[in-house]
Amino acid sequence: MRPTGADEDGAMRASADRGADEVTTRPRIAAGHHRENADRATDAFHIVDGARRPGAVGRAFRGLTGALTAGLLVLAVTLVGVQLWGSALGGVGPGWRMLLGHGLASVAALLLQLAADRGRRPVALWCSLAAMLVVLGTLTYWWWL
Repeated sequence: MRPTGADEDGAMRASADRGADEVTTRPRIAAGHHRENADRATDAFHIVDGARRPGAVGRAFRGLTGALTAGLLVLAVTLVGVQLWGSALGGVGPGWRMLLGHGLASVAALLLQLAADRGRRPVALWCSLAAMLVVLGTLTYWWWL
C-alpha cells in the first residue's frame, strides 16, 4: 500500500497538522501485476515445456494410486488412535513397530504420489507404480504375512 502523501521518491511528506485518526492510505493494485501472480499460481497445476497431458487411462491410474496412498495415510492415522486408546485403557494396541512401519510407508507413498502428480509422463508413471508398490507391500507385510 502506498500512502496518499507519498511523492515519486516514495518519501512521505511531513504532515504534522494531521491527527492520528486522519491518516489516509489508498491501496494501489496494478491489474497487470495481479494477472501475472494469478498466472504463476496456476502454472503449478499444469504440465509445462510442451509435454502432452496424460490420457484418460493415465489419469485413472494416478487417481487409483492416489486413493491407495490416501487410504494408507488414513490407516496409519487410525492405528495411531487405536494405539493411544489401547495404551490409555491399559491394553497393548497394534504396537509401535507397526505404527512406525505404516507411518514411514505412508510418507514415502505420499511423496511418490506428489512426484507423480507434478511430474512428466515417464517419471509420473514410475512414481505412481512405486507408490502403489509401497502401499501394497505395506499391506501385505503387516496384514497378510
